[in-house]
Amino acid sequence: MTTSPMTTTPTSPRPRPSRVPLSPSNIQVRAGSHSLEALTGQEQYAFATEVVVHPGFSDQDGEGSYADDLMLLRIQPALTVTPFVQPLTLPSAPPAPGTNCTVMGWGTTTSPEGMGHPGGEAGGRAE
Repeated sequence: MTTSPMTTTPTSPRPRPSRVPLSPSNIQVRAGSHSLEALTGQEQYAFATEVVVHPGFSDQDGEGSYADDLMLLRIQPALTVTPFVQPLTLPSAPPAPGTNCTVMGWGTTTSPEGMGHPGGEAGGRAE
């Protein structure tokens, strides 16, 4: 795998609201992990070398504060593709408006309560 950007959220690496700046030196990536508490030996580690936060993101709590909670990271060293670390395949075009979409990950659908769990699923309609 190359050092192509990977996606995460600005709220993942730090609690909200936070005075810790979002800079590459403050972010370490752990890929291939299925549990925050237990290590399996399948994990890979990398450091962020570049951080790009969605321009609409606000780290202030409040209604809609997670609306643009998206961040890209460029990492080093490159991750190795394994059964536990896989690239995300993006569609070649956005879904048509009104299409039902599903995403999976560590997130929560009841933010800000709780961290969520791996394999968490959320759905919505494309706009």
